[in-house]
Amino acid sequence: MRKLSWLVCLCWIVACGDDDGPMTDSGLSDTAVDSASDATADTATDAATDTATDAATDTAVECVAPEQDCGGVCVDTTSDDEHCGTCGNDCASGESCVDSACEMPTDCPPAQMMCDTGCADLLRDAANCGACGLACDGGEVCSLGACAAMCGGRATMCGDVCTDTDVDPLNCGDCDVVCAADEACNDGTCEACADGTACSGVCALLSEDPRNCGACGVACGRSETCTDGACVLDCRGGLDECDGACVNLDTDPANCGDCGVVCDAAAPVCAGGSCEADCGGLELCGDICTDVDDDPLHCGECGTACERNEECNGGTCRACRDGEVRCGRECVRLRDDDNHCGACFAACGDGAECRSGVCIIG
Repeated sequence: MRKLSWLVCLCWIVACGDDDGPMTDSGLSDTAVDSASDATADTATDAATDTATDAATDTAVECVAPEQDCGGVCVDTTSDDEHCGTCGNDCASGESCVDSACEMPTDCPPAQMMCDTGCADLLRDAANCGACGLACDGGEVCSLGACAAMCGGRATMCGDVCTDTDVDPLNCGDCDVVCAADEACNDGTCEACADGTACSGVCALLSEDPRNCGACGVACGRSETCTDGACVLDCRGGLDECDGACVNLDTDPANCGDCGVVCDAAAPVCAGGSCEADCGGLELCGDICTDVDDDPLHCGECGTACERNEECNGGTCRACRDGEVRCGRECVRLRDDDNHCGACFAACGDGAECRSGVCIIG
């Protein structure tokens, strides 16, 4: 009887042990260990969530439109070149962010010209030396608009650029000698302007300088001149003013011979200032009569355009000489042409001359 009672107790103990699961070495059941593990995991998850939330709260910034939060920094995405329109949208080389869109600039500063890659200094840019897209070979430099093995003439190598230290306000007299804001570089010496106002290291007569008309940096347009500090229309090269625009009265069918004279269907072309049925000795290209012997846009025949560094001569596109670039219908030297100083149609004002692409008051 006593032996039977001992067996019943043993079975009861085993049964109770099965309800809690097998025991571990530590004396805890698997169920207890699982419960502890779950609690620890839940605590860690909650802590990580709280930490991430706190971090996000700490780094988030409140921006006022049109600015946006880009990585914790308020950025104006309507004009930021690295975040144009949206965070992380980086504009390509030469482009600028305008109204939330990457665009190539339509205007360039004085002494620069618009090329496919953006504004370029044709006198010093080895990728656009003398003309847009005309790149120097490896090891060559762009010396005042001509590719060469080394800087020549008045040019001195400063860094990786050939420049004229007689007139360069960033390298005046020697490399890295920078003139003060109210000084100009004159014959290699930084000095105050005896005449005019210092504008970007050059003395300018604000009353007549088309690059600095009325104030520094105010540039007049291609068909404008600076008069008494204001840009006014100035039609040159055989052009006349009609309703605020410069037109060719000899070839313009909307202003044929005189402003407002429009050629009709019976005589649709304007040749020599008269409405005619055809262009006579000229060629009709589009709706304009032109001389294909010297028109770089229609050289030899309509639609045959010369390259940027070529002019049309006798109906054939011919390369400009080294150091020259085509402006309009002619090849010119930007380094010393008073009407095209540093860039096409960038004219120096009265009393100034072009030296190394810079207008200098004489």
